[in-house]
Amino acid sequence: MIENLEELAQDITWNKGSSQYFLLLLFDTIKIRDKAIMILERELSDQFSIHRINIGKKEPYFIPQGLYQEIDDIDKSSKEKSLCVFILGLEQNLSQDSALLNTNRELFRFKFPIIFWLPSNLEPKLMDKAPDLFSFFGSNRYRVDDLDTELVREDILKALKDFEDKYKMDSKTFYNKWLGGEMDENFETHDWALIYQLSQMIDKDENK
Repeated sequence: MIENLEELAQDITWNKGSSQYFLLLLFDTIKIRDKAIMILERELSDQFSIHRINIGKKEPYFIPQGLYQEIDDIDKSSKEKSLCVFILGLEQNLSQDSALLNTNRELFRFKFPIIFWLPSNLEPKLMDKAPDLFSFFGSNRYRVDDLDTELVREDILKALKDFEDKYKMDSKTFYNKWLGGEMDENFETHDWALIYQLSQMIDKDENK
């Protein structure tokens, strides 16, 4: 039985190359989801080239053909490592998008993991609107809130240093700029801001 995200990452790695390996990860809060994404990306980065696609920010009817084409293009350009795709934002238009995925699910027979992220409370709706797609997940459904999502201090400090080295900016300066809307809004800056917030929470707890 999988008890933490490290074990889940191992399971994903063992299934590298499997045809149509769909995984559904359920979360209660965005904060838990984002922490889980960071941990999984860290655990999988040696074996996979990881890409996030936020379908909630795409044009209407991006699904199915647009999503298929984007995944296919990423696959063709990813030459060094196996691919792993995170699909975010399904909850933004669940009824329409899940129905389209359901009827066009055969398009997505890629030989790498495709991981869908969805708020836990919407799982019954997904089951109702896309029963065939839901059956593809089988037992590959996990509530990340039930798994160990703890980030240790060393992981957080290393992640902050990696961002600081890449952007040539200390984390406090970045965070103030991010709050002021002076930084581009993308997955990397979002993660950097979240990790900085976590570092401040840890420092506060240690100083009590």
